[in-house]
Amino acid sequence: MTELLKVNKLATYFNTESGLVKAVDGVSYHIDEQEIIGLVGE
Repeated sequence: MTELLKVNKLATYFNTESGLVKAVDGVSYHIDEQEIIGLVGE
């Protein structure tokens, strides 16, 4: 299959009064042609 999207080591951090929050830490994935995914967040 053809790879349409590839993400390697995605990280999103936030500084708060309580310290560093690692919302996303080192996520890797790929999406192939004709593949269906869902992403839910809050």
